[in-house]
Amino acid sequence: MTLSVLIVGCGNIAGGYDDTASPGIRSHAKAYRHHGGFTLAACVDPDREKAAAFAERWGVARAYASLDEIEDRTFDVVSFCSPAELHADHLQSVLDWPVRLAFCEKPLTLDIGQSRRLVAAYEQAGKALAVNYQRRWEACVRQLQCEDWGKLLVANGLYTKGVQTNGSHLIDLMSALLGPLTVDRVTDAVTDYLPEDPTLGAVLRTADGAPVKLSVGDRQCFTIFELDLLFERGRVTFGDSGYNWCRRRVIDDPRFAGYRILEPVRWERTALDLALSEAVGNIAEFLLSGKGLLSTGRTALATQEVVARLLSFQGEIR
Repeated sequence: MTLSVLIVGCGNIAGGYDDTASPGIRSHAKAYRHHGGFTLAACVDPDREKAAAFAERWGVARAYASLDEIEDRTFDVVSFCSPAELHADHLQSVLDWPVRLAFCEKPLTLDIGQSRRLVAAYEQAGKALAVNYQRRWEACVRQLQCEDWGKLLVANGLYTKGVQTNGSHLIDLMSALLGPLTVDRVTDAVTDYLPEDPTLGAVLRTADGAPVKLSVGDRQCFTIFELDLLFERGRVTFGDSGYNWCRRRVIDDPRFAGYRILEPVRWERTALDLALSEAVGNIAEFLLSGKGLLSTGRTALATQEVVARLLSFQGEIR
């Protein structure tokens, strides 16, 4: 069975980050094409020429300038690659269409209340909602979720470019690996991207009370995204924006009897370049055989709730 796809928004994440020949998969169009089980049935962009060029480049059957132009609204999947400020209206627009699954770029919406209402509305309508926090689909992250490293001692995340823009990816990754997080306090605030999206340092807590720290850099100097997890049985570090990782188990110190140390540093490449491909594969398995989605409206909403809480703490930096 071939699954039909409508892509809404024809910018970079829709297809602009890729070409048809490069090995990486960084866009929705290429991920669907690479999978082979999907048909790109239609695309929408308010710039009609842009939509037509996108359709020609990626082999999309029909191109439109708005959702209202579409008469045959029967799609298995709608990919929302439109600007974040349009997500709420777009998600609401297709809620009554015969669509089986909406795959939305993050954040769901720019307003936590709207996100709560839409997640509830999709659940009530019996429609699936996936959100592209793509590290949840990355193979090394899923491998780590299945490994036993013992109790978490402390987690340290370092990021730039806004708590909503990049910080939400870090918080979602932490939540995927460590479980639900609560906000203890906000410690720093840097405006290195948008005034309405500060880069916030903070202390969070896991359900067991372990400290999860957010530290901030400054995008005006350089961009960074790293996560360091210290467990009782070792240390796991994601570096280079998650494109590399290092796992170090606890071993006996060969130099000093009675001491325990970590294995030597050995960096390995992750499969982050293929995470969108894994996302599309997960969507296909969900629609065809009922396998659970790895990143949903509910998991994305939980991340947005943490971000909203952090933003509410800005006036209480300590």
